[in-house]
Amino acid sequence: KMKYLATNPLEAALMAGGCTLEPESGWWTFSPAPLDGIGENMNGVRDALYIPTLQKNGDPVAAEDIKSLKAQARELGFVNETAASGMWVLSESGEVQIEYIFIFWTQKASEAVRRGLPELAGKIKILTNQDSVAYELGGELNFV
Repeated sequence: KMKYLATNPLEAALMAGGCTLEPESGWWTFSPAPLDGIGENMNGVRDALYIPTLQKNGDPVAAEDIKSLKAQARELGFVNETAASGMWVLSESGEVQIEYIFIFWTQKASEAVRRGLPELAGKIKILTNQDSVAYELGGELNFV
C-alpha cells in the first residue's frame, strides 16, 4: 500500500479511484498495489480523517453537517485542519467529481484517537452520503 505524489492528477484519479490536492504537498494518490508511472513514492506517518463537502450524487453536504463533523474531529483529538481538494471517480456515473474536502490530522495520534477513527469515518460516510470515506493510520489510507 503506497501513497504517491501524482505527476498527472487526472490520470492518477482514473487509475487509483481518486487524487487529493493538499497545499503543503501537492497532488497525491494512494493504491494498495504498485502503480508504475504515477509519480514518486510519498512517505508519511500522520493519522488523518477526511470530511467531504459533496455527496456521491454531486449534491452539497449540508453546512450544519460539515460543521458538526468538524467539531467531532476536534473532540476526538485532531489538532490540525487542512482545506484541500479531492478528485474522485463516482460509482454511480463513472464521472470524475472535484470537491473541497477538510482533512483533520496529527503526526501521531493517541491510541484512543486511533481507535475512534473508523467509527467517526463511518458516521461521516452515512451523514455525507458516500460509498466510502478515507482515514489514515500511520500514513496508510484506509476506507470505511
